[in-house]
Amino acid sequence: MSKKVKLEELLTDYFKQKVYSTIRNKQDEFMVIRNGNLEFYQAKKKLQGYKEILDSIDLIEKFPLSDISRVTIDYFTISATYSFSNKLQIKVIYKDMKEKKEIESILVDFGLSVKVIKRKWYNKILGFRSKKKWKMAIALIGYPLLIYVNIVGFFNYLENVDNISQEQAVAREEKAKKKEERESEQQALEENKGKTINEFKDDGFKKVIEEFNIVRSIDVEDSINLVFFDVYVDEESWSDLTKSKKMSLAATLETYIEKELDPYSISMDIYSDSNEDKLAKRTLIRNRWEIIR
Repeated sequence: MSKKVKLEELLTDYFKQKVYSTIRNKQDEFMVIRNGNLEFYQAKKKLQGYKEILDSIDLIEKFPLSDISRVTIDYFTISATYSFSNKLQIKVIYKDMKEKKEIESILVDFGLSVKVIKRKWYNKILGFRSKKKWKMAIALIGYPLLIYVNIVGFFNYLENVDNISQEQAVAREEKAKKKEERESEQQALEENKGKTINEFKDDGFKKVIEEFNIVRSIDVEDSINLVFFDVYVDEESWSDLTKSKKMSLAATLETYIEKELDPYSISMDIYSDSNEDKLAKRTLIRNRWEIIR
């Protein structure tokens, strides 16, 4: 991500001295006081990689201080207007209070006669500077209204932040509760898993053999995620079945055992009771079987 740099900072680094943001003839410019001149520049910046650099610097105009005898300064809250004896007039926007007297001090050092317009503190505020009654009336109504709007907005912001925090806390609590419930359910399932398998061994084997005459025996092995079943069928009866009937029998047998072991997942293969070789195995597709022989 590129770092944003103000043009004024780039110019300060370029000139190796203080640069002032000014408004002259309604144009935004940058003023440098050097070599006995007031120099006014316009500049542009560009992005080079991840860094902003100067793209262009154009000298617009310069005025020798030796041609200027006096200046009148009108200080306001965050700016000042400079009216020079050579008809040059500029407005400087200050970044901080330190800058406020810098230009005045520099001009005095160059021998200019400086006159500062005296204003009461409130006449330095926007709306009261011109001393026109209609502007001051608007300011008297506008500033309190602006302060009120900002105060109300601030308290609304605090209220919204508090509401959001409460909603987030409730959401976190609900999420934690659901997680705890899931973990509790999972723990209960794991605890009952062994019991369910033992009950199937005790009673389920007989049911499967009674339901499916072809089945001779069943081996079962428990793992973390699955219960594995090796079903041994009568070799002769299996050989008499067509491929489609073998597939149908395998799928039906699997569904039957799944219901007995619900909600636990199972995996099942079919073996010959005489040769003990694998006759059928499940594919990755649900209810689809690969018949080996």
